[in-house]
Amino acid sequence: MTDLDGLEQLLYLIDGLWRIRDHSDDLPGEGHAMSPTEEARDLRNRKLCEIGSLEVFPAGMAVLAETEAGPTLRGVVVAVTDDDFVLFDADVKREPAGEFGRIGRVEVAGLRMVDEQGQPVAMLQSLDVLELDEPASSRYVVSVDRRSGDGIASHAFVFRSLSVADEARRDFERNIASV
Repeated sequence: MTDLDGLEQLLYLIDGLWRIRDHSDDLPGEGHAMSPTEEARDLRNRKLCEIGSLEVFPAGMAVLAETEAGPTLRGVVVAVTDDDFVLFDADVKREPAGEFGRIGRVEVAGLRMVDEQGQPVAMLQSLDVLELDEPASSRYVVSVDRRSGDGIASHAFVFRSLSVADEARRDFERNIASV
């Protein structure tokens, strides 16, 4: 199996798990709080201080390990420490102090951004021009390749917006280069 075969399987999985839906009717009405509780934010902030977080950035939807119900997608934020990229749930109320993954910064072997067909995304035009021409159902994957034993393991971060995917790619890239 080539890297491209694995990526195509991953993109097929993502398409099945993450259907494009309009949730605008589910948004709370006027007067409802949209931020997480103060206690959850305090727990997350204490955890970030405890691990020595240097920076935090959003990383889209991550494909998590398979469970009995199958693989899952979860919105994630990444905290950068001296040694690791630490993955946290983007919903601070769900698990404010719990991390669910780490990628060693020195273990990163490569970084790439591809579209939903697994083709590399050429960033030759302005992002604004590219996004206006793209269908709303497009997805982009930032793949962080990590040395694992004798091979390479890929961690996929999925985005609906090219500009947000490119920003996350630059965040990863900047923090890989600074190791």
